[in-house]
Amino acid sequence: MFVVGAIGVLRPAVVLGLTVLLAVLAQAELRVAARELVTLFAPSRASSAAEARWAALPRALLTVLVLLLIAAALAPPTEWDSLAYHLRVPLFFLERGRIALPPDSFHVALVGASHLSTLPLLAAGFLVGPALMQVAALVLTLMGTMALARAAGAARFGRWLAAAAVLGCPVFVLVAMTARVDVTLVLVLLAAHLVLLEADDDSSARLLPVAAVLIGTAM
Repeated sequence: MFVVGAIGVLRPAVVLGLTVLLAVLAQAELRVAARELVTLFAPSRASSAAEARWAALPRALLTVLVLLLIAAALAPPTEWDSLAYHLRVPLFFLERGRIALPPDSFHVALVGASHLSTLPLLAAGFLVGPALMQVAALVLTLMGTMALARAAGAARFGRWLAAAAVLGCPVFVLVAMTARVDVTLVLVLLAAHLVLLEADDDSSARLLPVAAVLIGTAM
């Protein structure tokens, strides 16, 4: 997206076409990611009916929270940051067909790779798409937090407690229903930690550059 914007052909049709092309090239990875997400959301086997009920409770609460965040994200954006640059600047890029400085805002310096990833949704006319992306990023952050706790040897209760600690920060949850990219950046940094934990002597040559790119993106 940066290259397309730099050469001045950042039009909605080009953005959507490039997105479809990248999806076709990455279809194998997308299928693997879809299977992993299904596994993450699948209910765990319980040894008793009581344990099954207690295991279902956190999932039910999380589902209610996500539905509330989606409802809030679908509302027209009103907070200043989104109107000033999180939406304003990427929409200006699409309008001009290139990466440029809006005449009424210097906030272009605050726009980065996370904003460019919202361009396909904005190009499709989906103005609330970036906010919905943040809701999805919050869910993935919670799942990644639980994966990090599992890698540290935590039991099921400990993993849910780790996720609850993330949800205990009200500002983090409130930002997740706006077009701001804070949640995405936390998710990318968390992913970098998980990649580093997966790296061993055999896979480090392949995974360490991935972790480096993720950390650089988050920063």
